[in-house]
Amino acid sequence: MQIEYIHEFLEVARNRSFVVTAKQLNLSQSALTKHIQALEMELGTALLNRTKSRVEITSEGRLFFDYATSIWDTYCKARHVLEQSQKHSSDLDVGGIVDEGRLVLIIGKAAERLRKRGHHLTPHLNLSAPESSLFAELLEGNLDLFIASFDEEEVDADLAACIETARLPFDSRYIALMSRANSLASAEVLHFEDLASTGLIRIVGPRWERGWSRIVKAFKRHGIEPREHPVLANSTFDFVFNLELQDEVFILPPSEIENIPYLRMKDFKYIPIVDDDAFFDFRLVWRKSDSDSPLLQTFIKEMIAVAQELEDESRSYSLV
Repeated sequence: MQIEYIHEFLEVARNRSFVVTAKQLNLSQSALTKHIQALEMELGTALLNRTKSRVEITSEGRLFFDYATSIWDTYCKARHVLEQSQKHSSDLDVGGIVDEGRLVLIIGKAAERLRKRGHHLTPHLNLSAPESSLFAELLEGNLDLFIASFDEEEVDADLAACIETARLPFDSRYIALMSRANSLASAEVLHFEDLASTGLIRIVGPRWERGWSRIVKAFKRHGIEPREHPVLANSTFDFVFNLELQDEVFILPPSEIENIPYLRMKDFKYIPIVDDDAFFDFRLVWRKSDSDSPLLQTFIKEMIAVAQELEDESRSYSLV
């Protein structure tokens, strides 16, 4: 039995037409007819009744349809798995927050471990895809995986049906950046309530929207409506280098502190916000259709393992 004949039967049964199916599968009508006849001969029964106006499925054809669907789906999945496992080399395009120091370390360590086990994996860090279009880039095949900080409830149902996610087990705590002249600058740590009457810098732009949304939700959980101070800037560097902080506070992750020009650091004080929910968490996101890709899934598991080890190591240092 030719496995393709099963696929052709399924399409004819769905289309109720040999003409439409032949065009769809790029076959001649005569070839398609011969294939269906060969399938019926092998099974010893008629699957389709062909009339002048349409094609009808026989009772035996309806019975076979469900089994044929299962056979074809299993074959396609098996072929995909085998193609993945037979690759001698594989490139993965990873996008999103891939310029954060610890995330780069996690990606690098995970890839190195897989290479030591014989997997020829090369992750490419894609810095060109803006955060606002990460989901579209993923579904269009321009990314294999991305890392972002977002609430899963913000993802609409249609999109959620196409993706899988996993949380990386480490968090990036909120840091409050302020002028050394700010009345809060003498504190060693801060809580949300300390910032209830303080203006918060909000950099306007697609890259910053999800982060700002997370910050706003965190404040509201504590019964505080944040007072925003919108600022137009291309980057943290651009903002900090060109603007003076007065009484406002800029909340950002530790990785962005690294982008502050050294010459300006003497003007600022940065203080951690220590409430339990004062952090950005990170999620790995990939296409649901790639959930059976051995290499991608192994890479994801290794990234999670490396992240957990780094988090455990960080906590052990903090206890010393």
